[in-house]
Amino acid sequence: MMRIYTSDFRVSAGKRIAVMAHCLLNQNVKPHLRARYPGIVDPVLDVLRENGCSVFQLPCPEIAFGGLRRWSQVIEQYDTPKYRDHCRDLSVRVVDQIEQYRKIW
Repeated sequence: MMRIYTSDFRVSAGKRIAVMAHCLLNQNVKPHLRARYPGIVDPVLDVLRENGCSVFQLPCPEIAFGGLRRWSQVIEQYDTPKYRDHCRDLSVRVVDQIEQYRKIW
């Protein structure tokens, strides 16, 4: 069973928003032969739906960095100054987007 961790970040009508990893919702973004589901991960969506959650899907740092045709890599291969800078830039944009949602809800 999946557990939903929530905070005080709620959208209108009392709904919660789940900030989700891109690949957890869409396995098609995984490198070739690495997906565990054929596409959408239905059990994740089922839990979100049951808990009245809206979804904020995080961008995939690996796709933004290496594209859809990238090969599977281990953490040590991504642990470079260029990739860390890339992730830092993405995180700044994500925090800005989430802050905009907080302001309008």
